[in-house]
Amino acid sequence: MKSKKIFIVFLLAIMAFVFTIPASAASYHTTTGSGNLTVTGNAFRAAYPGSNEVKLYKQGPLQLVRTAYLTNGSGNFSITFTGLPQGTYTVELPGQPWSFSNVQVQFN
Repeated sequence: MKSKKIFIVFLLAIMAFVFTIPASAASYHTTTGSGNLTVTGNAFRAAYPGSNEVKLYKQGPLQLVRTAYLTNGSGNFSITFTGLPQGTYTVELPGQPWSFSNVQVQFN
């Protein structure tokens, strides 16, 4: 009986740990314009696995336009999507294990 109680407590502790792990949350940046869209900022990759995809969506109706990829590392990044027609675009940066700062999204 005592070992059964210990097992249940151990199982509850494992479940509490598993459910407190944060979910991967992508970040989104929206802008309107045409031409060349440049995304710059600082990126840090904490661990593996995870997606390296930076996705560009056009709104009205929402559709995936292009995908670019971050390198496996940390530091400054710059991605340019060229020749875009007039519209409202949303850039999706990957979630964990990536974190981003100083992100700027602008048409040139």
